[in-house]
Amino acid sequence: MGTKSKFAAHEKAEIVLQSLKSPDSISEICRKNNIAPITFSRWKRNYLMAGLEAMKGAQSVKRDEIKEEND
Repeated sequence: MGTKSKFAAHEKAEIVLQSLKSPDSISEICRKNNIAPITFSRWKRNYLMAGLEAMKGAQSVKRDEIKEEND
């Protein structure tokens, strides 16, 4: 089982956003925040995928409603 993160969700999001805005390398951002690069990669992937899902949200709900009506 995984261990509990010492970072709250909003802290993880801030670090990911910092990486998108900053000219610093990923290695440097990880070093500054005392996290492993693999951990950062997982946070970034999850953050970006959640954003992608949010962008699809309205379309998927509409498709699900249409599918239910057709069934």
